[in-house]
Amino acid sequence: MNLAARLERGLTRVSSRTYSLLCAAIVLLAGLALIAALGMQISADGKTYHDQATLLADKGLGAFLGDVLGWSYLGMVSMVALARLVFGEGWATGMIGLNLVCLTATGALIGRLVHRLIDRPWLRLVGLVALPACFEVLMWTRFVCSEPLFTLLMLAALAIAVGPLTPRRWALLAGLLLAATLWRPTGVVLVAALAFAAVLPVLAATLESWRRQPSGRLALALWLGLLLLVALVFAAIMRHPQLWPFGILKAQFDYARWSYDLGQVVWGRLETYHPKPTGYLDYLSIALARWGQAFALWAQGHSLAHRLYNILYLGPVFALSLWALARWSLGADRMTAAQARFVSLAGGAALSFCLLVALLQVEFDWRYRAPALPVFMITALIGAGLAMDAIRRARRPGSPPGRSGQSA
Repeated sequence: MNLAARLERGLTRVSSRTYSLLCAAIVLLAGLALIAALGMQISADGKTYHDQATLLADKGLGAFLGDVLGWSYLGMVSMVALARLVFGEGWATGMIGLNLVCLTATGALIGRLVHRLIDRPWLRLVGLVALPACFEVLMWTRFVCSEPLFTLLMLAALAIAVGPLTPRRWALLAGLLLAATLWRPTGVVLVAALAFAAVLPVLAATLESWRRQPSGRLALALWLGLLLLVALVFAAIMRHPQLWPFGILKAQFDYARWSYDLGQVVWGRLETYHPKPTGYLDYLSIALARWGQAFALWAQGHSLAHRLYNILYLGPVFALSLWALARWSLGADRMTAAQARFVSLAGGAALSFCLLVALLQVEFDWRYRAPALPVFMITALIGAGLAMDAIRRARRPGSPPGRSGQSA
């Protein structure tokens, strides 16, 4: 038996626990290698968290909540305060250690989901290296920042949401979403994105019951139309700020309005900026341009290697995720029920999250889409299985039906 056959046989027989541990170990080694090569770094945000942690420790919760960051960063700043208390001057090392723990746990959770959703051995092999190979996620491990834990919270919440929701799992989901909301402002966007994504399968089932025929395509079209409506309304609010109904999110709203008034599309990348908006269509064009940039694969100043990496890695991830969502809408008979639920709910939430966050800001290094990438990785593996089935059917029209991502 040659090496390829042994590898295929081994990946077919490996247990869920072993596969998850392998995923965790590989991504931990990748994270440690990155830190060893490039070193730890306290970003500008990290310095702000340190200053706010000092304020929280010295003057109390009331002073912190009335200052720059407020309640939406309470979790992150409290963790920095705890790291200062435990590690003293080495607080940044403690935070990087937390990043490594979160990265490892994210790898283990990806492994569990891939093992459950994907049976095809070669796709499982790709699943082992999907996260370590994703530099947009891995790079934040060496910084004092909120990305690693938020990425874990997002994936964990969606993993809970796609399963059967018992009272205990509802409570766990609520706890994860609350933690995400207190960890960084985009936690609120995650809650909105998950609620928005939950509409998609419900809409498809309702339309199918009403029309008495498969209605996934119509449901997806209506759902995308609702997303577009959100952009239309948000642009109107940017043009007429008095329409904003939520006082508790006023600081985030004021920042978004300021960025729109600058014509900002991608933060700090002046070549993407629009002229100063004066009318509704100007604000709408900025919002739609941000949507276009949310999934950009390169930017001015990126090296050739950077561009090739993004095209060869993120390009297929995004394309195969969209393919999986499109095949779900067509009622693909080769998609298992678990795969269909993951693609529609988790994949829909990841897509909604990226688009909704982009309305607020597209960050210089596209870091705000990083927490959604593990979901896209898994959705792309499902899409790859569907694509492989389609190719096989095209070559052998009489082949029997199978399941996406599963061995025939």
